[in-house]
Amino acid sequence: MKLATALSERSDIQNGINEIAVRLNNNSKVQKGDAPANNPTILMKELDRMIESLEFLMARINLTRKHWI
Repeated sequence: MKLATALSERSDIQNGINEIAVRLNNNSKVQKGDAPANNPTILMKELDRMIESLEFLMARINLTRKHWI
């Protein structure tokens, strides 16, 4: 994987994490008796998956940068 591609992918994942955080925040503000627009459990699982992907990708990026120094 080229470094530029990895950096672009990292940016996409970070944007996705921010989007999920906003959706989770919006779901926390639901009137009593109403159902949230999105299932918070599903959003949390997706958030966990994205964070794991980001951690893996960042480790690979850091290893790549180490070889350049």
